[in-house]
Amino acid sequence: MVDYKNLFGLNIGKVYNPNFVDNADWFLDSSNYEDHVDYYLIPYGYNWHFNSKISGPWYGCEAQSKAMLVTAKKYNETGDFKYLEFSKKVFNGLNSPVLNQDGWLLGVVTEKHNAKILNSQLFCVANLMTYYEYTGDERALTLFKKGVGVVEKNIDDLTEDCGTYYSLTKDRFVSHQKHPEYIKMLERLYFMTESDTLKNMLDKWQHDYKFPCYS
Repeated sequence: MVDYKNLFGLNIGKVYNPNFVDNADWFLDSSNYEDHVDYYLIPYGYNWHFNSKISGPWYGCEAQSKAMLVTAKKYNETGDFKYLEFSKKVFNGLNSPVLNQDGWLLGVVTEKHNAKILNSQLFCVANLMTYYEYTGDERALTLFKKGVGVVEKNIDDLTEDCGTYYSLTKDRFVSHQKHPEYIKMLERLYFMTESDTLKNMLDKWQHDYKFPCYS
């Protein structure tokens, strides 16, 4: 449970944010996922009215991939197939048209809005490789490779001196100096792929962090 208190004047208060849940059994509680027959979705059950007005429930690949990994890990620890079956259904959600647009794993999905967010793509695509290592599911490896291709195709256009654009719409700019976690995400994905494209961009981001720009 996260206490957002009065963050940005939103008055969200205490809520369960699935991004930060490490308990596999919490996800298996039927009140914490939506059953869409072929796949499960992990909802954010609260409103988020910052930058854009988002009313719960809403969805995103970060919560989805977190549930996928936590339950896959629990299966590896216990051998209990209920965790593996749940994890597979959550992966199906990540691979569904709700959250997947031709390899872009959507960071925010609502009834009327979706967002292709760079840091969400980096985080969620890397999680697919970890899921593949837990389960050996070749579908995850296929989606991982497609997601990496999306990053390679778009990351240069989304990068400027000093930082990156938050999403494909380029409506917000994120400074590397203020958000070094973006660099860690890219570094993690590069180590998984050894992609020259990602390495060149990682070098640039790290340079910008060490020698920040000033306007």
